[in-house]
Amino acid sequence: MSLSLAAANWCQCGLVFLLVWAGTGNLLAKTSVDVSHARITADGRQVLVMLPRDSSREVLQPVRFTLPEGRRIALHETFPKSGVYDAVTLQPVWQVDWFSQKDDMKWSDDFRSVVRRNIGALDLRASWALAFYRDGLPIREYSRHQLLTGLRQGPFFRFTSLDWHSVWYDEFEVLGDRLLLSTARRGLWRGWDRILDLGYQELYTFDLTTGTVLSREIRGRGRLAVMTAGLLALVLALPLGIWLKRRRQVPLQRQRRIP
Repeated sequence: MSLSLAAANWCQCGLVFLLVWAGTGNLLAKTSVDVSHARITADGRQVLVMLPRDSSREVLQPVRFTLPEGRRIALHETFPKSGVYDAVTLQPVWQVDWFSQKDDMKWSDDFRSVVRRNIGALDLRASWALAFYRDGLPIREYSRHQLLTGLRQGPFFRFTSLDWHSVWYDEFEVLGDRLLLSTARRGLWRGWDRILDLGYQELYTFDLTTGTVLSREIRGRGRLAVMTAGLLALVLALPLGIWLKRRRQVPLQRQRRIP
């Protein structure tokens, strides 16, 4: 490992230490509840349904949905599992065994392509951060190590007690047949406040139908390099100053010993 790379890695560890020292503050814990939800295609022919694995709470409080024909149905009573169904016959087009909150998934206009975001991707037990599906079948998956090219440790991201996770994501939108994803800007945090903006961030464009990366832009490399150099200089300045002070003191001590 080169000296410059080792120094950069050491400085990153130093930034992590400073963040841990800053603390996270007092946060109010809250866990979101998985609730059934559904969407209709623009032409009204198909319905995308998401059903949580545990729908016991919906027995007493059913989530109702209005079909294009005007009929209201209880989602957990009408559909056996998550997937896409014909809006008229209610027969399955494709089905899956997973559930995602509505804010953590995007889809194409015809519901053939679906992408899921894992908000807990920085958890060491998480195996994926972004997953693409075509007609209900998995086609491409990305881990946090593939999406986060640097400063991927949890302390560089804002931590929220809402579902207890580090917020590694920012933009998550579909534009035509493209998915736009940006990661959160790295920083040093104290509670809800970012005390230092490191500026490092990735911006991705994916093909929604294949999950292929079409473009990737990494911002903030120059800013991070300047900060790393400044931190390294600060760290080296203290022992260097002590060493120079001791060198100046040695001749003085020798002069005092001369009779």
